[in-house]
Amino acid sequence: MDRTKPHRSRLHPCDNPTEGDNCRQDGIRWIALEKRSTPLLLLVCHIGVNSQRAQLYEPNRAEPIREAVGAYFLNWSLDDDGIQIRYDSPSQDNEFSTNKESWP
Repeated sequence: MDRTKPHRSRLHPCDNPTEGDNCRQDGIRWIALEKRSTPLLLLVCHIGVNSQRAQLYEPNRAEPIREAVGAYFLNWSLDDDGIQIRYDSPSQDNEFSTNKESWP
């Protein structure tokens, strides 16, 4: 069963990246999780030149309940625990590390 329902809109508040910039992750999707009675809204978009942001919303809430920003990439996937988010971020020594989070 496909638990995501993609939706693209002209109202999408994101920059328009070129193909090849991890664009397949971008979009607005309703996510249905077995552990929740209501679906969640996942918004993933490019911001700035290279960064990507993911925001997770509950219905009828204006503020995201979770948010992550990857400096150069952000990936998400679904599994039995929910939404898995992977993104990069710079550390104090200017190296990049990969962060992993399980939402919600």
